[in-house]
Amino acid sequence: MPKLKLRADSEYETRLDKAIEALNQPNPVSIRNAARMYGVSKSTLGNGFFQRVKPRNQAHVTQQLLMEEEEIELVKWAERLDKMGIPPRLAHLHEMVAALLPKWVTATATIPGQHWITRFLDRHPTIASCFAGRIDQERKVAGKPEGIQSFFNRLGVVRSRYQIAVEDIRNADEQGFALGVAKKGKVVCGARRGNP
Repeated sequence: MPKLKLRADSEYETRLDKAIEALNQPNPVSIRNAARMYGVSKSTLGNGFFQRVKPRNQAHVTQQLLMEEEEIELVKWAERLDKMGIPPRLAHLHEMVAALLPKWVTATATIPGQHWITRFLDRHPTIASCFAGRIDQERKVAGKPEGIQSFFNRLGVVRSRYQIAVEDIRNADEQGFALGVAKKGKVVCGARRGNP
């Protein structure tokens, strides 16, 4: 009988349950002996008994640069900036992480590492990285009535959320205000959004 079919068999499940019971006795046998006595796989028995098989991102929590709470706040920060229309660049995310870490950590190594952002985004599926469009490309859409209406709708949401009075709104010179931001580059934005 093939090994896969044997494991799917209900008899195998029954033997596995009995082996786990043997491990729970006051005088337990070793996993190896229980697996041999009941004819089950030692690794399956160990996983079923200890329940220690965790997803990779949970198994390495203690090795991560930031605590889970710090990462959640970092995600909220990126989402907030994205909603305001100025999603953070990957370099800004690196700077924020370096600022959160103790000084002795950043003095000993390049923090965060080369693949940190990829792993960070994998752990937080609500955000993603995408290429930011140039301002010139966005002007094409912004000049249309739908684009103008969308802008004022978003402005109204921001004004009400942050209680900004009309007299506190200023118009800034686009070139001076967005200096160095107009170039194409990767940013962190909500996962729902694709490349503009």
